[in-house]
Amino acid sequence: MSRFKVNGKRGDVRHNVKLLLEEHPELRDNKLLCTVKYWYFVDFEKKHHLDPKHISAMDFMKGYKQGEFENQASIDRQWQKVQEDYPHLRGKTWAKRQEHSKVVKKDLGYK
Repeated sequence: MSRFKVNGKRGDVRHNVKLLLEEHPELRDNKLLCTVKYWYFVDFEKKHHLDPKHISAMDFMKGYKQGEFENQASIDRQWQKVQEDYPHLRGKTWAKRQEHSKVVKKDLGYK
């Protein structure tokens, strides 16, 4: 039985991203790699008829468009939220990213 939640309920993406960050520390500083690993470990697992080693880019894009793979923005949001809520899952560049975010917000006129 898989430790990932793939039943489509609210909170599944968060749960799965948290597991990935716990098991793969290198993902804590790499949002894109986390997204790719999410698709590989979670979404391909729920699509047993798809072999990630034998799918074309075109077939992946078609499946993504049809909603067979989790939306990248959803994974990205949960990657950020999990790191915000669980300090031990933050990467080495987390503090630097937060400082940069403050500068960008100030430049854009946010308080």
